[in-house]
Amino acid sequence: MNRSESIKELQSKFKNVRSDDALTIWHYVTHVSRSGMSRSIKFFIIRNGQPISIDWLMVQSGTGTLDRKNGGIKVNGGGMDMGFNSVYNLSYRLFNGTARHKKSGRDAGYILNSRWL
Repeated sequence: MNRSESIKELQSKFKNVRSDDALTIWHYVTHVSRSGMSRSIKFFIIRNGQPISIDWLMVQSGTGTLDRKNGGIKVNGGGMDMGFNSVYNLSYRLFNGTARHKKSGRDAGYILNSRWL
């Protein structure tokens, strides 16, 4: 699957949703490096009461790299909410940076919600 196919697949998961819960990406940390400058995070969406991993689709769309040893996506950096940062970057990529959040009018990075498990 190439990058554009992955983006289309992810976009289809958020198309025609009616609640903010359906626009939420849930995540949790599976590993933090000794230096604290990188971590592995698993990402999920909930559909019909079941969690669906979107790690592979996120990696294929250009958001992070897959961490095969610890599971999840390897995210570099620290000193900020790296789960939110990953979801923001994914949202901006999925909605082409041109859409606006309906309630706040902010940029496309805020269309998807980020929640820690």
